[in-house]
Amino acid sequence: MLSNTILAHYSPDLPLTLATDASSTGVGVVLSHVMPDGAEHPIQFASQTLNSTQRKWVQIDKEANAIIFGVKRFFQYLYGRRFVLFTDYKPLFQIFSPTKALPHLSYTLMQHYAIFYKVFNMILSTRILTFSQC
Repeated sequence: MLSNTILAHYSPDLPLTLATDASSTGVGVVLSHVMPDGAEHPIQFASQTLNSTQRKWVQIDKEANAIIFGVKRFFQYLYGRRFVLFTDYKPLFQIFSPTKALPHLSYTLMQHYAIFYKVFNMILSTRILTFSQC
């Protein structure tokens, strides 16, 4: 194998990060540990191709779907734990922010996303993600 990416074993003692991204054709997620030296080591990667209906969604729905996909895929690692969620899509901060309310005219799917995310103890952060390089 010519890659320098080595998967780490899960440890309940190390901090977790979940990085998500969506493109026009699919979503990708990476669950990682933050090591004591500050380096991130991936625990597991996952991806999913969008179906024909999902490909017609606006970008905010694709990005929110990527987060739901990642949280559901790694539920056994994330539930009950504090973790940092990395996304490169800043409009999602309005939905996930614990200090900001959704606009009254937001549609039902956004309200569903907001309720889903309230169950998890996550810190939302932004980062430019390039899963195509993995």
